[in-house]
Amino acid sequence: MKRTLLFIVSFLLFFSSNMAQLALKMGPVKYEKILFSYPNPPLEKLSNEIKTYQVIINPGGVDFQFIRYVQPFAWTSASIGASGSSNYGSVELAQNEFINLPGFIKVDENPDFIVEINLREMVITKKNMIVSNAGCYYYILSYNYGAEMKVYDKDGAIMLEKVYKDYSKTYSAGFGGRGETEIPIFREKNDMTFCYKTLQELEYRFSENYHHFPISLTRKYLFSAEALLQSMYTFNTINNEFLFAYSKTTKKANYDATNEALEYVQKGVSLLNSGGDLNSYQSDFNKAIALWESQLKEIDYADKTAIKLAPMLYVNIATISIFLEYWDKVTESLKTASELDPSYNIEYWVAFSEERKHRLSLHK
Repeated sequence: MKRTLLFIVSFLLFFSSNMAQLALKMGPVKYEKILFSYPNPPLEKLSNEIKTYQVIINPGGVDFQFIRYVQPFAWTSASIGASGSSNYGSVELAQNEFINLPGFIKVDENPDFIVEINLREMVITKKNMIVSNAGCYYYILSYNYGAEMKVYDKDGAIMLEKVYKDYSKTYSAGFGGRGETEIPIFREKNDMTFCYKTLQELEYRFSENYHHFPISLTRKYLFSAEALLQSMYTFNTINNEFLFAYSKTTKKANYDATNEALEYVQKGVSLLNSGGDLNSYQSDFNKAIALWESQLKEIDYADKTAIKLAPMLYVNIATISIFLEYWDKVTESLKTASELDPSYNIEYWVAFSEERKHRLSLHK
């Protein structure tokens, strides 16, 4: 059970609801993006006696005294650095400033549980030069690197294990170019990647930046470890954007109900986001579901818009039902959506529903 839950939370940390719906086709069906901000209780319920933790990072040759540069995007980690600021700016960090768990006290001795992260030095084993059709020189690199996390209590009993990179395996990544390869790429220290027009330039840039590659990997997996631990053991607030399908009324069919339903979703979400409990937004969400269900009863499946809209309305119902804790309705709606459109991937929603149900059941 614990392994299944760990897979689910890892999956959800990797994919956002938006990513899960990137394959949605536009056209006659429109989508409204709505931000939900909701309390997220821990995936595991620890004893009230557990209050302190210790972080042990075995760096494996990685220098932790590096400068964080400004990224074009925001990290999801709740706390970066000793100040607790989430600004990914030019702040020099020491090893002990990673892995922050709100609600617990970080100590240097006699902890209630220990977070141990073991890193292995990155070794580049192969470097293949390729010239793209656009005349860009870039490398395909083969390398070994290790990153794993183990969490155990003061008696040594394992609470959680996670392997991010297995040192015994060989991984591939690119350096240089602009989208010529689908494998991950290592960027320069300024987080940029370029089209290098000569082999000499490529090799010079590589020699100037390759020492930064293990730092970027280590940063990535330390943030991932922190996010996973916060999801597993801390109370926090999740900001998540969901897409809701609707359509404009046409000469062939009236879809006004789908627009009206969104108004009720917005009303309910404003109450949810302001800290309201289920009783505060339940009425508005129920009205939205009723409107979608009435629309589905009237749908003419001979209409091309209706064929595309119907499965997405069932996804709308499933999404709102998750927040109403109507678990049977979630299952039924996703099943119907998948039957109407087998190409639509409901995997994210099934995982999200199972995770949400488990979290709430633990903290009733």
